[in-house]
Formats: sequence, structure tokens, C-alpha cells
Amino acid sequence: MNELNELFKQAREGNLPQNFDRWDLKDEWGISVAHVAAKHGHLPPDFDQWGLKDRFGTSVAHEAALRDGVHPLVTSGISPADLGKWFRTENYQNYLKAARL
Repeated sequence: MNELNELFKQAREGNLPQNFDRWDLKDEWGISVAHVAAKHGHLPPDFDQWGLKDRFGTSVAHEAALRDGVHPLVTSGISPADLGKWFRTENYQNYLKAARL
């Protein structure tokens, strides 16, 4: 657990190793390293595991979008075509429904 705590700290601060590839490591709540990095705006430009979900069904893409509107996704290097696809997904549609409540 100490290793995971350290990885979460590095993800929050944007200090994960340059070639980090263990984005799917999760804690007991199902929160992954990728979710923590997305929440704090520290995903690398080549990140490609946007569909990784926590135990509540929240994807990394959704977490990044919740952080600061769409800005983190755009600055993370995701192509506009892929961003458009994400906006048409069920996760985003569910987010819109919940936001209206």
C-alpha cells in the first residue's frame, strides 16, 4: 500500500516517472493512478487509457472533464476527433443528465 500511496502522491503533484505505464493500479475504492492524475491535470500527452473506470463507473476521461471543463482533455493531447467521440458516449450523456438534476 505504501507504493500505491507514493504513486498517488506523485500523480497529484505531476511527478510520475516519464515512462510510467501502471495507470490501472487501484486502491480499495477502485480509484486508479490515472484517475488521480486526471483529477489534478497531470496526464501525459500520450495517455490513451481514457476508458479506464473506477468502481463507480467513472472513466478517466470523465474525471478529467470534471476537473476543469474540457480544458484538461484538450491540453492532454487528445485529438479533437476523439474528444468528439467521448462527448457522444454514454458516460458523458449520463453526466449531462445528472448535472441537470
